[in-house]
Amino acid sequence: MQEEISIPFEEIELKESDIKVVFSQCNVAEYFFEIGMTLWDTSNQILGKYVYVEDDKGNVVDDSLVFY
Repeated sequence: MQEEISIPFEEIELKESDIKVVFSQCNVAEYFFEIGMTLWDTSNQILGKYVYVEDDKGNVVDDSLVFY
């Protein structure tokens, strides 16, 4: 993965972006937590985003890492 980005991992800063509670359209008792973190370099340029999703029981549903 280091080859995909132009800076060392040590220079990436994580900043909380958003936390969402998403309810199911089919079953309102079912919901998901979506936690988003933005990735920044030391010169305050945004590099990408990490999103982590878990269900109402605490099970990991999905996660993604995107570099811009």
